[in-house]
Amino acid sequence: MIRFPLLVLSCALLATLVPCNTAFAQDRIVIQGGHSGGWYNLDQSGHGVFAEVIDHPASPTGKRVVLAWYAFFEGQQVWLLAVGDVVENEDGQVAVMTTWIYEGNGFPPNYDPAQTNEIVWGETRLYFLNCNEAVLEWDSIINGYGTGFLEVERLTTISGTTCDPDLVTQPGNDDHGNTWQTATAFTERLTYNDFIEGLHETRDDVDVFVFTLSDSQTLAIFTTGPTDTVGTLYRIADNTETEIAMDDDSGISKNFFMEEDLQSGTYSIHVEPAELGVFGGYRIYIQTN
Repeated sequence: MIRFPLLVLSCALLATLVPCNTAFAQDRIVIQGGHSGGWYNLDQSGHGVFAEVIDHPASPTGKRVVLAWYAFFEGQQVWLLAVGDVVENEDGQVAVMTTWIYEGNGFPPNYDPAQTNEIVWGETRLYFLNCNEAVLEWDSIINGYGTGFLEVERLTTISGTTCDPDLVTQPGNDDHGNTWQTATAFTERLTYNDFIEGLHETRDDVDVFVFTLSDSQTLAIFTTGPTDTVGTLYRIADNTETEIAMDDDSGISKNFFMEEDLQSGTYSIHVEPAELGVFGGYRIYIQTN
């Protein structure tokens, strides 16, 4: 039988060691599907979390985390459910999850969904230092649970999933945001010579740009330079990106090039290096006919 560790520390106790909510100021690995599985603190048995990384188009990074935390409180077993987006802050990627606690029902077949009480418990945050170490932070609004953090290590891996240890966020070093919410905006009036300099710092870097059209226009969108680029065009509506077009090598020297008839609205263009191509500097143009 697998037994999880039991460790609950208050923010007041931890404050002498490290400020709350900033447990480890070091590079964080990009949150991936390979982080799904069971996590626990190996020093004490008794509790732990099961985390699952899922795709979700409404998330700023396209990913969410669903987390189940099995623990104890005042001698009684409790379970918490947390769901939230993977976001990027000054330290890297973190899953920020609203957390609920459930009570008031019986064991099947005596379970009645109408009798379950769903209570907002607080906020839980999860980030990963590498493929096998993570930090779980929490702020509860229910008396007795408090605020704190817990170092956890991998217990199980979901079959068929992998974790790339080299996908490390580099906060402060990226010239353009990686999501449409943090994108670099083109000027409202697009002209023939309107371009923005870009740099892919790593092979995994995605630079995102946004622009808004007040009326229908035909636009040429492309990059120039030595970088082998891939461009993907999205329309943004209802807080969601919908793909319109994608191109790899239609431009000069393996740059992407696309020409599209677009309606009024807001759009994003994702520029990333080709999988096996040269990456580095480039210029992105948006031209009107």
